[in-house]
Amino acid sequence: MNGFSVDLSVHDHLAGTLTAAADAIDALAATAIDAPNAGELSGLMTLAISHLMSAAGEYAAGLDAVADAVRQTAATYAHTDNAAADHFHNLG
Repeated sequence: MNGFSVDLSVHDHLAGTLTAAADAIDALAATAIDAPNAGELSGLMTLAISHLMSAAGEYAAGLDAVADAVRQTAATYAHTDNAAADHFHNLG
């Protein structure tokens, strides 16, 4: 960005990176694992792992939401920029 314009390809790249990260984390969160053999702590360890996997899924959803917001921001910017350009072209 130079103060007057935004390189929309940067927004596309950023949104793509966020989406790819969300997909990777979501795939990890969806991975089923066997209950650990931790003796008396097996139940607690399974519960802790379950919470971590759930949190990872929520984190992935948050990344997806941010990626969508970046895409929407880029679309809004492009629309506003095009409308302003049309307005100035129609003045003359």
